[in-house]
Amino acid sequence: MAALLALMNRGGTQCATESGVPKVDVEDTGVGRSRTRHRARVHELGYGDDNEEQEEGLQCITVPVFERFGRVIAGLQISFPGMRCGADTNARYIALLKEAGRAISAQQGYHDSVRAPD
Repeated sequence: MAALLALMNRGGTQCATESGVPKVDVEDTGVGRSRTRHRARVHELGYGDDNEEQEEGLQCITVPVFERFGRVIAGLQISFPGMRCGADTNARYIALLKEAGRAISAQQGYHDSVRAPD
C-alpha cells in the first residue's frame, strides 16, 4: 500500500485515507526511507516492496495501475512467505506483476509517455 500511496499525488492520498483505506505512514515505511527517497525508488523501479514490514516472514510486491491521465487508480499485489522465495523467484514475480499492471493500465487508456501531475 505504501508503494501506491508514494505514486499518488496529494489529492489522491488524502482521498484514499479519507475513504477508509488504512493509514500507511509513507514518511517511514519501516526501513527508515524518507518519503522523497521512497517515492523516487518506487518511480525508478516501477514497483514497491514490503519486506516483512507488516508481518514477520511475509513479503509483498505491489505495482500501480494507471488511468489514461497517468494517475494511480489501483494496484496489483502479491504476498508470499519469504522463506519460499529466492532472488530469482522474486524477480520473476516482479516481472509478471509489472507486465500485468502495464496491460491493465493500457486497457484504461494509459501510455508510458503520460505523466500525472503531482
